[in-house]
Amino acid sequence: MKRVVLFVYIAFLLTATVRCIVPYDIEFTGFDQVVVVDGVVSTQFKKHKIILSYTHPIEYSQSSSLQGAQVWVEDNVGTTYNFIENSPGEYYSELEFAARDDRDYQLFFKTEEGKLYQSDKNRPINSPPIDRIFNRYADIIPSNSSEQEKGIQFFLDSNDPTGMAKHFRYEWEETYKIVTPYTSNYQYDIDRDEIILRETPINICYSGNTSTSLILGTTVGSSVNRIAELPIRFVSGETDILRNRYSILVRQFAVNNTTYNYYQRIKDSERRGSLFDEQQGSVIGNVSSVDNPVETVLGNFEVSGVSVKRVFFDFADLDNQLLFPSYGYNCTSDELVGTSLDSLLYYVQRDYNIIAPAVLDADPQVTLGLRYCTDCTTFASSIKPDFWID
Repeated sequence: MKRVVLFVYIAFLLTATVRCIVPYDIEFTGFDQVVVVDGVVSTQFKKHKIILSYTHPIEYSQSSSLQGAQVWVEDNVGTTYNFIENSPGEYYSELEFAARDDRDYQLFFKTEEGKLYQSDKNRPINSPPIDRIFNRYADIIPSNSSEQEKGIQFFLDSNDPTGMAKHFRYEWEETYKIVTPYTSNYQYDIDRDEIILRETPINICYSGNTSTSLILGTTVGSSVNRIAELPIRFVSGETDILRNRYSILVRQFAVNNTTYNYYQRIKDSERRGSLFDEQQGSVIGNVSSVDNPVETVLGNFEVSGVSVKRVFFDFADLDNQLLFPSYGYNCTSDELVGTSLDSLLYYVQRDYNIIAPAVLDADPQVTLGLRYCTDCTTFASSIKPDFWID
């Protein structure tokens, strides 16, 4: 049995002018290892993923993956979808498939010790299309900061005239184009001691981010069954994400009432945020032990309909209150260097790239710029994504 001692310093007011800090011992007399499930099967045709793990003591920062399990999903007409473990605790369906809205789906998994678990039966709800994704200037205090930030808030509208879909979960993926302030079409060939043209450009790249927090929406209480102006993603104007072309893809998952309430409990526990409050890992979902019905199992198996929308924005398409963002590095003309050919190697070896080759006159000069002002491949990819539209 593991014993964990946390030292939390609590200040007690002893007099009007004197305070003292005393250590307060919180003793946890034991720790129960509990199975945690995080899985989604949707109406997207793809390989779906189930993550299995165990809870861990508070002093361990890494979760403990549940490895070596047999994992499968069954529908109510007898079709079985097997999952294989691609990495510790992460199981992917062997074949691509899409959940159908006329079938029920149930998750099963058996541990190496022979313990069998199952989820409730779930049927996907068709997700209506996302009508539009739009932007508006915003001045907000992000959840991870105490300072106000100016930037662009992206919203979406969605409408289900059938009234079947009422609860939603959202994910986003953003991709943005990076263009360096200076272009280096030339490079110095040390072996040949000469300036040559580059075979591929290094001044245009692409980078991106994905959502990491829960985004929920519901039409409960709406007479028109409509999601209107739901905040999806805030991008700070202090970054250079919006400096050039920007794209955001949003996935809208229509979930049932049970799954929505599960996610809402997680968000509520995140907002409380105290050591003594209910933590995210303690939210029980729709998975249980077949062998021991009273065993606590955490997490949830989601079966959902999904709709997807991608949009592109140039800086000119954004709310005009946003000032043009600065490049991520200091790349003013003061940082440029002009040098003679005999000093070229010295600067190239110190992370400078050639912007303009030597001028063929009595005193040839080469203009150079710092690598991060001329070469974005050092921190992003120069490969244009297949979906990208210029």
